[in-house]
Amino acid sequence: EAALALEWLPQDNLAVRTAAHCALGVAHQFRGDRLAARQVYGEVMTLADACGNRMIAVVACIALGHLQENDNQLHLAARTYGRALQKLGDQPHGVACEVHLGLARIRYEWNDLPGATVHAEKSSRLAALLECDAGLGADVLLAQILLSRAQTDAALSLLTKASAAAQTRNQHGGRLAIAHAQVQALLQTGEVIAAAQLAQDPKLPLAHAWVLLARGQALQAHECLTAFLDALRATAPASEVLRALLLDALALDAFDPSEAALAMLEEAMALAEPQGCVRAFVDLGGPMQRLLFKATLGPRPRYTAMLLEAMQTQLATVAPAAPPPEAAGQPPGTVRAMADPLSQRELQILTLICKGLSNQEIGQQVFLSLSTVKWHNQNIFDKLDVQRRTEAVARARELNLL
Repeated sequence: EAALALEWLPQDNLAVRTAAHCALGVAHQFRGDRLAARQVYGEVMTLADACGNRMIAVVACIALGHLQENDNQLHLAARTYGRALQKLGDQPHGVACEVHLGLARIRYEWNDLPGATVHAEKSSRLAALLECDAGLGADVLLAQILLSRAQTDAALSLLTKASAAAQTRNQHGGRLAIAHAQVQALLQTGEVIAAAQLAQDPKLPLAHAWVLLARGQALQAHECLTAFLDALRATAPASEVLRALLLDALALDAFDPSEAALAMLEEAMALAEPQGCVRAFVDLGGPMQRLLFKATLGPRPRYTAMLLEAMQTQLATVAPAAPPPEAAGQPPGTVRAMADPLSQRELQILTLICKGLSNQEIGQQVFLSLSTVKWHNQNIFDKLDVQRRTEAVARARELNLL
């Protein structure tokens, strides 16, 4: 109907043509034709400027920015959101929540955590003032920032409140985003079973694959991700495709270390590097760091080095400071710092290993399956750079972890 209206409307009737164009953009978006929607929203912005309809121009900016963001066109999206802010000025309008939220997500992906925090907090304050649903998205982003600082309890508390609010408001999309962030938080603390329960939703395929990786089921994760990419690579947002490729690279590296994992990583990096993506890699933690080390001689040495530096900074932020060797009564230089800190769950299991408990006994004590305990053991050994339990105990004492 919008297209038909545009055929019959006079060219000089800018106000009505602008509204019709906006409706046409929404129609393309709901049909999944993101390219057509982007083109139409661009026309809406031009028409709205011409007829002086500032709010329609802002709404079109937000819609276009969101599409660009989903398509991993982060630099374009940042400029589009910035244009919306210029039009809004200092007025506390409801749509400003969405603008600040979009900028917060982009700043987060660029690993500009201070900038992301500023925009997320502005979005949250405006959302609370004006009772906008964008506040749920701001909560998710603020929780991710808390996770980057290893403040997992605070992050989970914020996400629990956001989940209850999304349920009350019947915000299905908001609940999915919140659940994905909860899975990330639970995996970061080693709560794999709780994460698995959340990731059972069929609309969370990437979270499900991430959990499978965490449970040591790399082949199953690869099969899940292959199905996702085969079915939705052409239609899913590029940002989701990027994350699927990165998870699949980790899966391939875990069950069959070969050039296939590096090839998958290179495909992901080809999408990520032009847009300056960082957190998509950093949030995957130690396994991604180890895979990136293998790619240092690949075709993107500068980007790889930048990502590894960001990951090292992240690990230094979340890892407890190790006491100097002299404090432990050892000669300087004998204690090597850990590249990847142990999670709370891994420290708990390491403590039980040091007490001499078997894997079966550990599982019974902490309510984990035997396979999950073995997976945690392997992660602990990898992080401590050891091969067996006796070496893990000695290394833990060397680092004063217990």
